[in-house]
Amino acid sequence: MKTPAPEGTAALDVRGACARYQNADVLHGIDLTVEPGRVTALLGANGAGKTTFLRCVLGLMPVHRGEMTSGSVTVLGREVTRASAQRRIKAGLAIVPEGRRLFADLSIEQNLRIGASTRRDKEIGQDIEQLLERFPALQRPKIQAGYLSGGEQQMLAIGRALMARPKVLLLDEPSLGLAPLVVDSVFETIASLAQDGIGVLLVEQNAERALQASSHAVVLQAGKVVRSGASAELADDPVIQESYLGVAS
Repeated sequence: MKTPAPEGTAALDVRGACARYQNADVLHGIDLTVEPGRVTALLGANGAGKTTFLRCVLGLMPVHRGEMTSGSVTVLGREVTRASAQRRIKAGLAIVPEGRRLFADLSIEQNLRIGASTRRDKEIGQDIEQLLERFPALQRPKIQAGYLSGGEQQMLAIGRALMARPKVLLLDEPSLGLAPLVVDSVFETIASLAQDGIGVLLVEQNAERALQASSHAVVLQAGKVVRSGASAELADDPVIQESYLGVAS
């Protein structure tokens, strides 16, 4: 299920994103680029605007009684700023939401098929087989998702997103509530997705792991970009170390 992007084209390019809820401005001119086959981390404290940014990228602001007031969203060179969420998925976006949000009463296979709801091709069954091979813990396709462990559910959530054959995968707090060994497995999966050519935007409270897993990082504070650059450089930045990595200055 490799999904390489056209050479020289950014997988995701967001320019000048501004957003508000009712009369409150919450994002102030955010620029962010995700390259094919690379992981970009989006960091910041709770309330910094990370989830709002993801909603802007996916076209979900109206669902949450907000709006993207200015800026542009481009996927693989195609501007989707005014497109519906469904059209953005067809253009190449997919998300693994915080908390996974699986259909607990449906089986593994049914959850995976929901991820392919925007597709009309005849290769859905083949993709399910490939995903079950990729995630051995899911090789019980008739089991209800609600009976899976937290780590298994996270893998199913990732698999469901992959069923859309995305060029850009948005991951919202993928390590939340998981045991350390399971977190290791999740980040190994993220690395393998990038190796497959998918551009990954990683929103993660565990800043240390996010910086280790990514090549580039953007730090938000109060809806503004306060740091941006190579992840290795940010990991060595004293301000980042004190504010996000728990290293005293």
